[in-house]
Amino acid sequence: MFPLFPFVVGVATGVVALRVAKNERTRKALVAAQEKLKEAGESGLAAAYKLTDKAKARLAGSQEEPPVKKPVSRRKPAAKKTSSKAPAKKAASKRVSAIKTENVEVEQ
Repeated sequence: MFPLFPFVVGVATGVVALRVAKNERTRKALVAAQEKLKEAGESGLAAAYKLTDKAKARLAGSQEEPPVKKPVSRRKPAAKKTSSKAPAKKAASKRVSAIKTENVEVEQ
């Protein structure tokens, strides 16, 4: 019984897929999707050719003349800001002490 179950499910799935594929609306959608994929592939291929041509031109140009060096900046990098956690601890301790003093009743 168990080996027949996957077979029956596969046959049912195939029947449903064929009915959907024969539908005119589905065919139009598939054709439109195929055209979009084809256009995307062609544009990607054209972009790859363009980049390849640019790279070839750069390589051909770099053999004739040496690359131009950019001037190096002599400035020191900005000092990193260090955050001290001490003020946060003080603020937290003040809040805790304020809460403690509010809860304590003062007798006179």
